[in-house]
Amino acid sequence: MADFRRYLYALALVALLAGFTVTASAQSTLNCTQSTTSTPAVRAEGFSELLGDILLDCTGGTPTPPNQAVQPVTIAVNLDVPMSSKVTAVVNNVEFLESLLIIDEPNSQTNPARQILNCGRTEAPDTTQAGAGVCQILGGGALGAANSYNGTSGHPNVFQGRSLLLLTGQSNQVLFSGVPIDPPGTLCPASDPGNTGTVTVNVPCHRIIRITNIRGDANSKGVAAANQTSSITASLIVNPPTGLPVDIPNHEVARVFLGLAGTALNAPKVDFIQCTRLQDQSQNLVFTFREGFNEAFKPQSLTQVLNNGTARPSYNYINGLTPNTTQGVLNNQNVAGTLYETESGYVNSLAATAGDNPLNPLTGGTGAGVPFSNAGSVISSGLGITSAGTATQGTRLMITLGNIPAGSTVSVPNVVNLTNVIAGGVTGVAVLIVNPSSSGFGGTPAATSGSTTIGGVVGGIATAGTAVYEVFFSNPNALEQMAVTLSVSGSPNLPSNLPAPNTTATIQGNFAPFYAPSTLVRQAAIAAGVENPASNPAVLAIPRFNRLAAPVTFYQIVRCSCNLLFPYVTNATSVGGNFDTSFAIVNTSLDPGNISPSFNGFKASAQSGPVQLWYYNKNATVPAEPNFLSQGNTQCTNTTAGLCTGGVSANVPAGGMLTGSLAFGGVINGNAAAPGPVLLPVPNFTGYMIVQTGFQYCHGFAYISKQGAGFNDPTNTSMGYLAIVLDTPGLPRTSSQGENDAH
Repeated sequence: MADFRRYLYALALVALLAGFTVTASAQSTLNCTQSTTSTPAVRAEGFSELLGDILLDCTGGTPTPPNQAVQPVTIAVNLDVPMSSKVTAVVNNVEFLESLLIIDEPNSQTNPARQILNCGRTEAPDTTQAGAGVCQILGGGALGAANSYNGTSGHPNVFQGRSLLLLTGQSNQVLFSGVPIDPPGTLCPASDPGNTGTVTVNVPCHRIIRITNIRGDANSKGVAAANQTSSITASLIVNPPTGLPVDIPNHEVARVFLGLAGTALNAPKVDFIQCTRLQDQSQNLVFTFREGFNEAFKPQSLTQVLNNGTARPSYNYINGLTPNTTQGVLNNQNVAGTLYETESGYVNSLAATAGDNPLNPLTGGTGAGVPFSNAGSVISSGLGITSAGTATQGTRLMITLGNIPAGSTVSVPNVVNLTNVIAGGVTGVAVLIVNPSSSGFGGTPAATSGSTTIGGVVGGIATAGTAVYEVFFSNPNALEQMAVTLSVSGSPNLPSNLPAPNTTATIQGNFAPFYAPSTLVRQAAIAAGVENPASNPAVLAIPRFNRLAAPVTFYQIVRCSCNLLFPYVTNATSVGGNFDTSFAIVNTSLDPGNISPSFNGFKASAQSGPVQLWYYNKNATVPAEPNFLSQGNTQCTNTTAGLCTGGVSANVPAGGMLTGSLAFGGVINGNAAAPGPVLLPVPNFTGYMIVQTGFQYCHGFAYISKQGAGFNDPTNTSMGYLAIVLDTPGLPRTSSQGENDAH
């Protein structure tokens, strides 16, 4: 409520000032125009998205007289989402942040020679009674106002933000406390190009104030579809309002879109056959991450860009599938107003030799000034300004696997190129990260060759079931995608029923590191060394994300089966009595094998399994088909005869057989576990029968005769036939070549 009252007060003052007429000859009133240098698109999945810089262009006013303290002003930036900038230090429950207020654009294209100097360095100590992070500047009068923030001793031009969340509970605010704001007046190089000490050109003098490195929780906007968007707004509240009168206190600082337009498997669920090597079967499995907008994929910093290509005159990746995988921030990103297109923001933690060149930014050339330091701070441990702007990693894309069938594994390439969605062609690269945490944080880049098994059991050790890729180069001018080829492997061990059938693997793709949404995750956090999402402030990755995409089906193992057609079976009534069809279904998976000392050359694996039968006759309007136990026209071998779900399946052993007839049902002779009937009779049925066995090799025989008649009965008419094997040829039992493969 107090903030709201101050906000209304600021609005009233702005309205009052707007009613005055300011002439060129009497610019005694300070006026500031607010804008956003660029309104970036940010990812709706992101909890800690880097927002656009806020820019204040101030003119007029009366400069502070010589040797008098410049008036301090407190500036609050209130977001309409939780503020999630990095916490660099906590002092007596005050969180100091990576967020910065920069005055007069040091080391920029407009001020290339002006060095950077932060409040808290030895040259600009924060040792006044105002406390940590607050510096005093002495005025220079009309002739000295142009030098108030020139980066020399006593004239800092960078001030660090803070949050009072732990004290007040306000989670959406960055506070710049006690910033000395010296009006530019009318005398400056632009109005006095000849350095005469008087105004010779009637142009305004400018004081440029830039607020940068503010991160916000874009996920709280609730954008969940590609056709949705929202905005993030910042409001400025100034105290005293006269110290920095702003024309429009509210401004849009980001537009929120889905960062991933869709993660997708290129094919529906794939069924692998258990009895042949999975890697030898047709796969072509590709999982694709596609940007929802240009720049959704970013490297950690300028370091990765320069190690793998160029950003000027245009972004150009040059390293193919052998990228430089150096992690970290080893180059300054300190040219104010430059769009670095990285997960890191404004960085000035390194010497001037580490860049960035203000007249040729994005090249890593030598910059102006000295690195950030808290050597002059009243807090001996410092306020952590040296870590301002640095992200903990580049954009990460994570594949998560679930329910991988035992006996199968999934592998992915260590390096994947980013490609242009529209034009094709390689635009960047992402590298697999080894040993990340479960959230996708930490770890080290994999070797830039080969592949890695990410799902299943390798050497008796279960893999994590995840693949985390980090972007090391991207092109912000292209809409990009990363397509990961997945390879499924596994060799049959049929006696052990491996690879395991009837389990459906799933696959899921999202940004990483990801965390479950919580108040602490959405707020300002300390950059993770070791993650702790439960502490306050939390210790988390920057950037970090919510996992929005749901798992989709990936593949499953279909048990080896043998499928037979009995084209005509009958138990029909005739003048001389009923016909009946007897049948035998034989499990022929047992053979002499190919082991020492005989080496007979046979390749089958002995298997046992159940048998399911289906009965068809659609001639009549109401089909003349049985209904077994209310489960339709199908029955299965079971200790509860015919039951397909529940009970105990009755398996035909390797080398054994299922025998029976339509009139009497079926049995597995000698099966102690199922000594009685395992199939129900099918009286008065005529039609055809399809059989599927739970073993790889099977054959069938049918014999139609007069029911109850013996072989010597002169009234008996009979015939027999082999069942038709419905499966595709290509599973020879031996390697020997013969005259034919059939009967």
